[in-house]
Amino acid sequence: MSDTTRLRVRKRGNPAGSSLGDESNSDFMDPFFYLSDDVFEFDMRKVLPSSWVFVGEISSLQKPGDFITDFIGHEPVVVIVDTDGRIRAFSNVCTHRASLLVED
Repeated sequence: MSDTTRLRVRKRGNPAGSSLGDESNSDFMDPFFYLSDDVFEFDMRKVLPSSWVFVGEISSLQKPGDFITDFIGHEPVVVIVDTDGRIRAFSNVCTHRASLLVED
């Protein structure tokens, strides 16, 4: 799927698709959007870089040193409480050895 491709919600059973304004659309997205590798890769390139992404509960980050690890798309991240009590997020990959810095 190219960067210029526009994604359209499809009616179930209609491979040609239809626009969002079509009254005959189901209330649910076509399974294509949940299962397609093309849609997933499009989301990784175009949606995630400009979106907030949930990685964990704030209750898990109460005191300095508390941390959460997760993935945002293909990127491993670590969210940690620093010594001043601020919550910070970083890539969880060593730039020299390409290994995880923190593991749960």
